[in-house]
Amino acid sequence: GAYLALLVGDEGFAARATTPTGAAPSSTPEPTLTATQTPTPMPTPTVPPTDTHTPAPSQTPAIQIVTVVVTVPSPTPAPPTPTPQPSLQELGHHAARSLVKLAVLADGEADRSGSGSIVDGEKGLVLTNWHIVGDASGAPVNEEGYAGILWSEDPDQEPVLAFMARILAEHSDPDLDLAILQITHRVEGSETTPVQWPLALPSVPMGDSDQLILGDPILLLGYPDYADGVVSWTEGQVTTHDDEWIRSDALVSRGHSGGMVLDGQGRLIGIASEIQWIGWKGELVKARPINAATPLIEQAREAAIPPPDGPSPTLFRVPEGDLMAVLGAA
Repeated sequence: GAYLALLVGDEGFAARATTPTGAAPSSTPEPTLTATQTPTPMPTPTVPPTDTHTPAPSQTPAIQIVTVVVTVPSPTPAPPTPTPQPSLQELGHHAARSLVKLAVLADGEADRSGSGSIVDGEKGLVLTNWHIVGDASGAPVNEEGYAGILWSEDPDQEPVLAFMARILAEHSDPDLDLAILQITHRVEGSETTPVQWPLALPSVPMGDSDQLILGDPILLLGYPDYADGVVSWTEGQVTTHDDEWIRSDALVSRGHSGGMVLDGQGRLIGIASEIQWIGWKGELVKARPINAATPLIEQAREAAIPPPDGPSPTLFRVPEGDLMAVLGAA
C-alpha cells in the first residue's frame, strides 16, 4: 500500500504519497491534502509563582491601659476657730440663777436667814448649812419643819418669797453642818399651793472638790447682811484644802452661810460655812467640800416624792435690813 508522509517545513505541513519500492504508481490521482495552518500559540508568559506564604500579621501595637492616679494634695484646713470660753463673770451670773435666800421662822419670828443653792431643779432640792435651819440636837428650828425660799430668776433683782421648803432632817448631816431642803409649795401673794413636778427651776452645775489645787480661783456668791438683800459677789483663791475644808481668801460675811463656792468653770465645789479669823482684821472663808454633800443629795433625790395635798405651811414676815418685807400673810 501507499504511505503518507507528512513533511513539515517552513511552509507548514505538506503531504506526499510514497510508493513502496517496486510498486507501480496508482493511476488514481492522490488527493492533495491541504494542511490547515494552525497558528502557533503564543507562549503563555510564565507568571512567577505567587508567593502564597501568608505574611505574618503586622504587629498591632498592644494598647496598655495605665491608670494614673494623680494625688492632688488637699489644702491644709485652717484650724477650727476655738469656741470662746465664757468668762468667770458669765459663769457666775448663770450659776447665781440657782442661788436662794432662806428665811426661817423660829420662836414665832424670822430670826434666821442664810443662803442656799438649788441642786436639783426638777425635784426642788436645796443645799445649805444646818445651822441655818436646825439646832444642835438635830431637829429643825421651825416647828412645822419649813423654811421660806426667796428667789429671783434675775440675779440683779432682789429676791422675793417664791416657795416654801420642807427641811429634810433625815437627809441632812448636822455634824458636817449640811442640810437638804425640798421645795413643796409655791407662794403666790398670801396663798400657797403644792408644786407640780418637774419644777423646771435652774440648778447649779456640780463640780468635783477633789480636783482642786492650791491657787485655783474661786467665786463666792451669797446674801450677806451688808448686801441689803441682793446677791454678793466676791472672788479669791484656794489657800488650803483637804477632805474636810476648803479655805479661801474671798471676802466673807454674816449671811454668806450656805452660799455657793464656785470653781473657775462656774461649778459648785463648796458650801460657805464658817469664817476663820487669822489675825488683825484677817479672815478666811471655810467651805465644806461639795463631795462631802454629794451622798446626801443623792439620797434625798432617790427618796423625794411629790408633795401631797395637805395643810399649807405658815407664811410670815422677815426683816430685810431696816425694812419688813411681807412674806405672804401678815
